Amino acid sequence: MKGSRISTPMAAVPMAFTFRVSATSVKLPNAATTFAVSATRAALPAAEVPDGTVSAWQAEAGKWGMWIGAWGEHLPYQDNTVRLNKNKKDVYGLPTLDIDCSFRDNEMAMRKDMLESAKEMMEAAGLKNVWGGDDMPPPGHCIHEMGTARMGRDPKTSVLNGFNQMHAVKNVFISDGACMTSSACQNPSITYMALTARAADHAASELKKQNI
Repeated sequence: MKGSRISTPMAAVPMAFTFRVSATSVKLPNAATTFAVSATRAALPAAEVPDGTVSAWQAEAGKWGMWIGAWGEHLPYQDNTVRLNKNKKDVYGLPTLDIDCSFRDNEMAMRKDMLESAKEMMEAAGLKNVWGGDDMPPPGHCIHEMGTARMGRDPKTSVLNGFNQMHAVKNVFISDGACMTSSACQNPSITYMALTARAADHAASELKKQNI
């Protein structure tokens, strides 16, 4: 899983104008953290806009506020698992999934650090009435899906080799997030594209050699 999200401060105001910036904070061992920052400005009710024009509305818009959301890395743990449940089928007759996954001490310490860091940044920027909280979303709430067919050298502990090729079925390649057990909090899509390009090149080479 790729996300342990918390919500941190701001006064609740309707969004009118928005900009976003990103920063990173790594204060703990094994803690990859991303902060997304949004500034918003409340719009006045139409009845309070002097002449109803856009320029007047912009000039008379309400107070500014800021919000920070933080995302942290969920470390891979061997006992966080996904297994096929062959006794419980879906509407198509296929096995369903049993997912056993939880946050541990590192994730909980990182959530606390993210909240404190976000408050510290806002207060250092001169903002007032700073408040925040952690709504404790469960694993899988806000993530990039990864894992279940991990890459590795040993067929006993991994599904794929270094070219995203299955150890057990040589003509099958899996090049999405299934091969990765973890990553930082940045979007991994370009990494998937690179892995796919390498896998395709290797597959073409092996096909020419008639190895697959």
